Amino acid sequence: MLNVGTIIGGMVMGYFSDMLYSRRSPVILVAMIISVIINFIVIFEYDNIVDGYFPIMLLLGFLINGFTNMIYANCSTDVGKDLEMKYTQSRVLASTVCIIESFGALGSALGIFIVGYTSREEVWGYQYGYWVLITLFITISIIPLSVVFVKDFSDIRLIIKNKRKF
Repeated sequence: MLNVGTIIGGMVMGYFSDMLYSRRSPVILVAMIISVIINFIVIFEYDNIVDGYFPIMLLLGFLINGFTNMIYANCSTDVGKDLEMKYTQSRVLASTVCIIESFGALGSALGIFIVGYTSREEVWGYQYGYWVLITLFITISIIPLSVVFVKDFSDIRLIIKNKRKF
């Protein structure tokens, strides 16, 4: 269900990002706030959500992995465009995609070890430590994203204001 949510989330969030003049931070910020709320519900009600586990995984795949894939694609393209003057475009794009995807795979591999450790141990008094750590990391990452959001929001307001003049 997580992968189904990832596929749908990447398409839907990409569409909304395009509707906001290719500004990604508003879409990602909303998705992160909703995912933090869902994760807090999972932390405190994990034993009571047996029937709701699949919809929760669908939502988390939609919200978290959806924008992650959108960021991978956009970072690869942005870096490839910046470096294309020195090298051929296909070589640069292939290299940047390889580097970004490799770090994503490395993070996933390390994440498996963290999940294995925290799923057996209590973290700060909670039986399901994985959810606590993931929620903590997502919450912390909202802080730098909010700085980008403020800039993107002012850009969107400026674009809309300039469109009204014509």
